[in-house]
Amino acid sequence: MLTYQATAPGEGAFVEVGTPVPKGDEILVRVRYCGVCGTDYALSSGNSSFIRNKQATYPIRLGHEWSCVVAAVGPDVRGFEIGDPVVGDNYVSCGVCPACLKKDYNGCTGRHHVGTIDPCWPGAFAEYYLAPVRHVYKLAPNVSLKEAAFCEPLSVAWGGVKKMKMDADSVVCVIGTGSIAMAAAALSRYRGAGQVYVVGRNAFKLEKARSLGITGTINTSSADPVKTLLELTGGRYADCILECSGAPSTIGQCLDLAAQNATVALIGFYETDINGLNIDTLVSKQLTLIGIMGEYGNLETVSKIMAEFDLRMGGIVTATLPFSRMDEALKPADPRRVIKTMVEFPVS
Repeated sequence: MLTYQATAPGEGAFVEVGTPVPKGDEILVRVRYCGVCGTDYALSSGNSSFIRNKQATYPIRLGHEWSCVVAAVGPDVRGFEIGDPVVGDNYVSCGVCPACLKKDYNGCTGRHHVGTIDPCWPGAFAEYYLAPVRHVYKLAPNVSLKEAAFCEPLSVAWGGVKKMKMDADSVVCVIGTGSIAMAAAALSRYRGAGQVYVVGRNAFKLEKARSLGITGTINTSSADPVKTLLELTGGRYADCILECSGAPSTIGQCLDLAAQNATVALIGFYETDINGLNIDTLVSKQLTLIGIMGEYGNLETVSKIMAEFDLRMGGIVTATLPFSRMDEALKPADPRRVIKTMVEFPVS
């Protein structure tokens, strides 16, 4: 089977390898779509802290935002048939540690990271992908495989959204204009938030955010975000803030936008110390600050949400490229106009 690997900073190659044969509880799937993540860009270019810190080493078979159809199953697999549409987690638990034996896969001490850091599980930029059945989830027939490839970023965003109290009276601000920010905004709408705003500085991406059916956007490159929010809401600050940009400068912005007793979720890696942060604002507003990582069970949950609620994620796909153009997918001509690139694989 044909795979694509990042081989050195700024370099990649198609590599032919043997097609795996599923054993035991493994499922072999034929990849149909795989989204390109910011982590994929960073690892392929070499501009990643994981590369600098030697947490990731080349060659790396990238790709962890996948949707597939079942191609073959191991002898111990039940409930899946060839042709079933599926999605799966961005890590693979070891299956043998004390946590795994209790089916606490989130607590696995020997997990492999799909297409990212070591120990690395070979990613889904390949014609076929192999995973244990415990990390594979069947899709409802009304969910398209192209939109299902958003399940991984949706699962990360869900980690923050599910921990917040949202109702028809809630004001939500999502900071950032990447795919996880868009996912957080879409899921906030699903949770029933009365007002949902995406805050960022890229006019093109903010316009795309409006396709999600949110209340509005705030462009920080041309307007004061706090003043604009108060104008849009009739004087109200945000009850829930989801910071998804990974930009240290926006942490202070979160605190300024927050209402009294608001909750702020940080859903990004900042890769730097944050100095000059006004901690007194955090204290005086009695804010709750939470860090968010992916959790086992989130991906299955969002795959079911997609079956019952139109999250409108298709509107933020800014490019769809065939697998044969992987180099182009990882080196966009204008990154400022990229939210999500989908890599499409042949049907057969």
